[in-house]
Amino acid sequence: MTEYFNRKPFLWDNYPVNDSVYLQGKLQIYSLTGRSYEISEYASGHAVNPMFLPNLSMISLATLNDIYCDGENYSPMRHIKKSLFSLCGDKLGKAINDNISNFQIKRFSDYSEDTIKSLYDVFNKFIDDEQSYSEYQRGVANEIIGWLGWMKGKS
Repeated sequence: MTEYFNRKPFLWDNYPVNDSVYLQGKLQIYSLTGRSYEISEYASGHAVNPMFLPNLSMISLATLNDIYCDGENYSPMRHIKKSLFSLCGDKLGKAINDNISNFQIKRFSDYSEDTIKSLYDVFNKFIDDEQSYSEYQRGVANEIIGWLGWMKGKS
Protein backbone atom coordinates (compact mmCIF):
# COMPACT_ATOMS: atom_id res chain seq x y z
CA MET A 1 0.00 0.00 0.00
CA THR A 2 2.90 2.33 0.75
CA GLU A 3 4.23 1.97 -2.78
CA TYR A 4 0.77 2.25 -4.35
CA PHE A 5 -0.16 5.46 -2.48
CA ASN A 6 3.39 6.75 -2.24
CA ARG A 7 2.94 7.11 1.53
CA LYS A 8 2.40 4.92 4.57
CA PRO A 9 -1.26 4.09 5.28
CA PHE A 10 -3.05 5.57 8.27
CA LEU A 11 -4.96 2.90 10.21
CA TRP A 12 -8.54 3.43 11.35
CA ASP A 13 -9.37 0.77 13.93
CA ASN A 14 -13.06 0.07 14.48
CA TYR A 15 -12.71 -0.80 18.16
CA PRO A 16 -14.14 -0.37 20.80
CA VAL A 17 -17.07 0.93 18.76
CA ASN A 18 -20.55 -0.28 19.69
CA ASP A 19 -22.76 1.72 17.34
CA SER A 20 -24.14 -1.19 15.32
CA VAL A 21 -27.39 -2.77 16.48
CA TYR A 22 -25.55 -6.00 17.36
CA LEU A 23 -22.81 -4.29 19.36
CA GLN A 24 -25.12 -1.90 21.23
CA GLY A 25 -25.95 -4.82 23.50
CA LYS A 26 -22.32 -5.03 24.65
CA LEU A 27 -19.87 -2.73 26.34
CA GLN A 28 -16.50 -3.10 24.63
CA ILE A 29 -14.38 -2.88 27.76
CA TYR A 30 -11.39 -5.02 26.91
CA SER A 31 -7.88 -4.53 25.61
CA LEU A 32 -7.22 -4.20 21.94
CA THR A 33 -6.13 -7.59 20.67
CA GLY A 34 -4.96 -8.97 17.35
CA ARG A 35 -2.82 -5.92 16.63
CA SER A 36 0.95 -6.14 16.42
CA TYR A 37 3.33 -3.48 17.66
CA GLU A 38 5.22 -4.09 14.42
CA ILE A 39 2.46 -2.25 12.53
CA SER A 40 4.13 1.01 13.54
CA GLU A 41 6.90 0.34 11.05
CA TYR A 42 4.40 0.27 8.18
CA ALA A 43 1.76 2.83 9.21
CA SER A 44 1.85 6.60 9.60
CA GLY A 45 -0.63 6.47 12.48
CA HIS A 46 -3.28 4.42 14.23
CA ALA A 47 -6.65 5.89 15.23
CA VAL A 48 -9.52 4.15 16.99
CA ASN A 49 -13.29 4.50 16.83
CA PRO A 50 -14.62 4.67 20.41
CA MET A 51 -17.99 3.62 21.79
CA PHE A 52 -20.71 6.22 22.18
CA LEU A 53 -19.73 6.16 25.87
CA PRO A 54 -16.56 8.28 26.09
CA ASN A 55 -15.51 7.56 29.68
CA LEU A 56 -15.88 3.81 29.26
CA SER A 57 -14.09 3.94 25.90
CA MET A 58 -10.98 5.32 27.60
CA ILE A 59 -10.46 2.01 29.40
CA SER A 60 -9.81 -0.03 26.27
CA LEU A 61 -8.36 2.90 24.30
CA ALA A 62 -5.56 3.22 26.85
CA THR A 63 -4.32 -0.21 25.81
CA LEU A 64 -3.50 0.93 22.26
CA ASN A 65 -0.47 2.82 23.50
CA ASP A 66 0.56 -0.25 25.50
CA ILE A 67 0.68 -2.36 22.32
CA TYR A 68 3.31 -0.07 20.83
CA CYS A 69 5.21 0.71 24.03
CA ASP A 70 5.41 -2.83 25.40
CA GLY A 71 5.79 -4.66 22.07
CA GLU A 72 6.34 -8.38 22.59
CA ASN A 73 5.56 -7.96 26.29
CA TYR A 74 2.01 -6.75 25.62
CA SER A 75 -0.53 -8.85 27.49
CA PRO A 76 -4.21 -8.03 26.87
CA MET A 77 -5.26 -9.42 30.27
CA ARG A 78 -2.54 -7.62 32.21
CA HIS A 79 -2.96 -4.37 30.32
CA ILE A 80 -6.75 -4.16 30.67
CA LYS A 81 -6.36 -4.58 34.42
CA LYS A 82 -3.66 -1.90 34.44
CA SER A 83 -5.96 0.42 32.50
CA LEU A 84 -9.01 -0.36 34.63
CA PHE A 85 -7.31 0.23 37.94
CA SER A 86 -5.23 3.24 36.91
CA LEU A 87 -8.22 5.04 35.37
CA CYS A 88 -11.01 3.85 37.68
CA GLY A 89 -9.28 3.24 41.00
CA ASP A 90 -9.36 0.10 43.09
CA LYS A 91 -13.07 -0.17 43.91
CA LEU A 92 -14.60 0.81 40.56
CA GLY A 93 -11.84 -1.04 38.69
CA LYS A 94 -12.66 -4.19 40.64
CA ALA A 95 -16.42 -3.76 40.06
CA ILE A 96 -15.89 -3.49 36.31
CA ASN A 97 -13.34 -6.32 36.26
CA ASP A 98 -15.74 -8.56 38.22
CA ASN A 99 -18.43 -7.90 35.59
CA ILE A 100 -16.31 -7.71 32.45
CA SER A 101 -17.74 -10.95 31.06
CA ASN A 102 -21.26 -9.50 31.40
CA PHE A 103 -20.20 -6.42 29.47
CA GLN A 104 -17.81 -7.87 26.91
CA ILE A 105 -19.09 -11.36 26.14
CA LYS A 106 -22.81 -11.43 26.90
CA ARG A 107 -25.35 -9.35 25.07
CA PHE A 108 -27.76 -7.31 27.16
CA SER A 109 -30.63 -9.46 25.90
CA ASP A 110 -29.01 -12.42 27.70
CA TYR A 111 -28.97 -10.65 31.09
CA SER A 112 -31.38 -11.94 33.71
CA GLU A 113 -33.44 -9.47 35.75
CA ASP A 114 -31.25 -10.39 38.74
CA THR A 115 -28.10 -9.52 36.76
CA ILE A 116 -29.54 -6.14 35.72
CA LYS A 117 -30.59 -5.33 39.29
CA SER A 118 -27.20 -6.40 40.62
CA LEU A 119 -25.37 -4.20 38.09
CA TYR A 120 -27.57 -1.22 39.01
CA ASP A 121 -26.84 -1.79 42.70
CA VAL A 122 -23.09 -2.16 42.18
CA PHE A 123 -22.58 0.91 40.00
CA ASN A 124 -25.10 3.29 41.60
CA LYS A 125 -22.98 3.49 44.75
CA PHE A 126 -20.18 5.12 42.73
CA ILE A 127 -22.53 7.86 41.53
CA ASP A 128 -24.06 8.67 44.90
CA ASP A 129 -20.78 9.12 46.81
CA GLU A 130 -19.32 12.38 45.46
CA GLN A 131 -16.79 12.58 48.30
CA SER A 132 -15.04 9.28 47.56
CA TYR A 133 -15.01 9.16 43.77
CA SER A 134 -13.64 11.43 41.08
CA GLU A 135 -15.72 13.05 38.37
CA TYR A 136 -14.27 10.55 35.88
CA GLN A 137 -15.17 7.57 38.10
CA ARG A 138 -18.71 8.86 38.55
CA GLY A 139 -18.85 9.43 34.77
CA VAL A 140 -17.90 5.79 34.14
CA ALA A 141 -20.54 4.56 36.59
CA ASN A 142 -23.11 6.96 35.08
CA GLU A 143 -22.41 5.61 31.60
CA ILE A 144 -22.89 2.02 32.79
CA ILE A 145 -26.17 2.92 34.55
CA GLY A 146 -27.31 4.95 31.54
CA TRP A 147 -26.47 2.14 29.15
CA LEU A 148 -28.38 -0.36 31.32
CA GLY A 149 -31.43 1.91 31.33
CA TRP A 150 -31.20 2.59 27.62
CA MET A 151 -30.88 -1.10 26.79
CA LYS A 152 -33.72 -2.02 29.18
CA GLY A 153 -35.91 0.54 27.39
CA LYS A 154 -35.08 -1.06 24.03
CA SER A 155 -36.00 -4.58 25.15
